Amino acid sequence: MTDREHTSSPLRRAAWIAGAVVVASVLFAPLSFGGFCADAPTADASYCVTTLRSLVGLDTSLWLWLGAVVVLAGFAWWFSARRGRRR
Repeated sequence: MTDREHTSSPLRRAAWIAGAVVVASVLFAPLSFGGFCADAPTADASYCVTTLRSLVGLDTSLWLWLGAVVVLAGFAWWFSARRGRRR
């Protein structure tokens, strides 16, 4: 392995992990609120629901986002290490 290939491997791995974090953030980072209220004739039957939404409109939470970041970054690390061994 040449010096250039050896030094570019950590950069390539970092790029894969950064890409995975960006994908997880676009899909699952809680950025806005959504919800609705259902009014009923009696006050006890009325209710409201508020949810967090991601950039693409998926219902999400802070824990879902953090979990997705960890899982996708781990997968990217594993995939980049696997690709590096084949060369």
